Amino acid sequence: MALSKNQAEDHDSCRILAGLIPIMFSHGTGSDVMKRIAAPMVGGVVTSTILELIIYPVIYILWKGREVKKVEAGRAYGIEIIDILPA
Repeated sequence: MALSKNQAEDHDSCRILAGLIPIMFSHGTGSDVMKRIAAPMVGGVVTSTILELIIYPVIYILWKGREVKKVEAGRAYGIEIIDILPA
């Protein structure tokens, strides 16, 4: 399931970039205005893709690892922690 979510993000990013990159390198009438509009959009798409595919999973893994350590520490002292969230 996670593969399909990553694949959708990749496809969306590539599709958006495929439409914006030609605008970035155009030299026709009005291209100076369009470049100023397209540049932040390209930066936003690239940043969003990096966040979704690299940064957020790392944060999630670190967060979950911390929770596992808390549960293990509680069990070491004889405290049973009940997890009410679904797995």
